[in-house]
Amino acid sequence: MGMNNIQLYQFLAKYIGSRGAEARSYCGLPSGAAWCCACVTWTFHRGDDSPLFYGGKKVVYVPTAETWCRANLAEVPLYLAMPMDVITFDWNNNGVPDHIGFVRKRKSDTEIYTIEGNTSGGIVDLKTRPLKYVSGVFRIQFAPTGFTTLKALDIDGQFDYNSIACLQLALRRGGYYKGKIDAILGKETVKALQKKVGVAPDGAWGIKTTKALQKWLNIKVDGYWGKDSTKSLQRWINKYNTWYAEKHGLPIPIVPTPDPLQPWYDAMKTQFEWSKNQIYDFDMNPTVENSKIMGTCITFPAVSLQRIGLLPKGQYFYLRPETMKISGNGASYVKEHPEKYILWYPNKTIKEMGDLIHKGDIIGFGEPAYHTMVYMGKNSKGEPIFNSMGHQKILGGTYSYYADRKINMLVRIKKIK
Repeated sequence: MGMNNIQLYQFLAKYIGSRGAEARSYCGLPSGAAWCCACVTWTFHRGDDSPLFYGGKKVVYVPTAETWCRANLAEVPLYLAMPMDVITFDWNNNGVPDHIGFVRKRKSDTEIYTIEGNTSGGIVDLKTRPLKYVSGVFRIQFAPTGFTTLKALDIDGQFDYNSIACLQLALRRGGYYKGKIDAILGKETVKALQKKVGVAPDGAWGIKTTKALQKWLNIKVDGYWGKDSTKSLQRWINKYNTWYAEKHGLPIPIVPTPDPLQPWYDAMKTQFEWSKNQIYDFDMNPTVENSKIMGTCITFPAVSLQRIGLLPKGQYFYLRPETMKISGNGASYVKEHPEKYILWYPNKTIKEMGDLIHKGDIIGFGEPAYHTMVYMGKNSKGEPIFNSMGHQKILGGTYSYYADRKINMLVRIKKIK
């Protein structure tokens, strides 16, 4: 298989502003023809993911594409939409879809972020769409990685790959699901869940299925599947899988120990996703002009800290090249609050630091390339991973150039309220 969903988004994002010549040419459309559906087909083709959409064949008519999606993919609630799920729109609310694109992320209870072709006057562009026009959201079956059923779920309301895998395990143990534990929220998984709660199994997780699930979970029945409903389902999954394991003498799922810095990780993720998807004028931006476009290595940790109340609004700090010391209008705040921060000038590499460097540490690199990043541990190969914006935009990714550079400044969060 080709790209995962994030890689496919990054590929298509490079074509923002394109007028669709590539998509029309691939699908054999003449100049001037509507090409939103051709853009979806072409994107999967170029990402080497053709089999995931329309069976690998070309399709240029939105109603035809939606019909295939309903027959072959799970339809999911808007709250559960993931990046690069296919989304269709019905502008007239007449039951016939008019437009198609990809989900970027859910914005709110009334809007969703998308990336689409043949929009904004005929280009590939990022859009914010009202949910009232959404005809359907269909889960594309990208191959997940890194999921497990050996740990109990965090009750966080985020239905990630671990949640899907553990749901599949519970449904299989209950005799409703006979497929693989693959963490793909496919049609068979949704059908199994529908059987569990007594709904006709059609693989479409709509209002009827949501209400039946809510009633079965003994929570408010309003037909809206959101964070609270997801948390309730996660609690049931943990409870059932633990009960089953105890009854049959199987390994009991490990309850994860909460990381006290989780709010810090969540704040960085929120800031990263928020910043990369828009040109903004953010009144919490603490520094240079180009932070109004994509954020900088300085604004990224600063604004993330502001999000959780660890840095006053408008303040920031960084490693000053001339002095190799902490600087910026938030430097004094860091120094004056030892109950919140540890400030250190190690002058050592990550390898030399060993266990002295912790996940979540804000580190400033000096010569020969000044940069501020957040250390996020190591990957399976033992390579350091970072969160960063600015000239290098990564979230939990490797940046080998800095693996052997000296850490000249380290700011560690001691406590989050």
